[in-house]
Amino acid sequence: MRNLTRAFRAGVHGELGCYVYRLVDPVSGNTFYVGRGVGNRIFEHLSEAETSTESRKTNKIRAIWASGNDVSLIVHRHGLTEAEASLVESSLIDFINDDAKVDAEEKTNKIKGYKARELGKKSVEAINHQYAALAAELDRPIALIKINRKWVEHHKNETNNGKQPSLDQMYEMVRGHWVVNPKRHTRVKYIAAVAFGLIREVYRIESWSEPDKNKRVAFTGAVADELSHYKGTHVNDVYQRGAQAPVRWYYPKASV
Repeated sequence: MRNLTRAFRAGVHGELGCYVYRLVDPVSGNTFYVGRGVGNRIFEHLSEAETSTESRKTNKIRAIWASGNDVSLIVHRHGLTEAEASLVESSLIDFINDDAKVDAEEKTNKIKGYKARELGKKSVEAINHQYAALAAELDRPIALIKINRKWVEHHKNETNNGKQPSLDQMYEMVRGHWVVNPKRHTRVKYIAAVAFGLIREVYRIESWSEPDKNKRVAFTGAVADELSHYKGTHVNDVYQRGAQAPVRWYYPKASV
């Protein structure tokens, strides 16, 4: 056991308020955990590591102790409100998760932080899409498939490290299996993957599978580069209010 200091000195708590802290490997200098709290919260992780609790965080602490070193305990920002601490914590987690110099196994936070999906790290393009997306100008028959649930599951999965789905991951999200009858829509040659109102990718349909025992089918296709201008546009006006069906067959008025 190392880290002999296990509490702040008398009088410190009143000055700290709510604070954000980091647990740091003293050899590599890499932060392996970010948290927030009040009082002696920063020291509680050391007590966890002394018990039988098994996690990447506690295992990392034990490994540092086993090497003869102390875990570096850093108060990153203090004197915060709870809301401010939540935002600072979430921002730090985003930054550390995006640091390619830090091995994935060293990033031990299990959750992304406060409103990470809505307010977290995004490119300028993603911010424009989130707050000022243009309406999609759909000029041909197309099947719009909602993948909201799968999109959320992807971003909750810590192994994805907050990154957008790869081309392969996106394809698997949207290709199936759906309770639809494509034989009734032979004029539809394209499929758009839609998450939270935005078109994330467009595919050219090559074939459909035969229905399984639950009457679900999947398509085989490839990214439709010719419709790349659809990406990032919104289709909020296409869906009827309250519509729950994940698949919407869309036909421009001129083609009906």
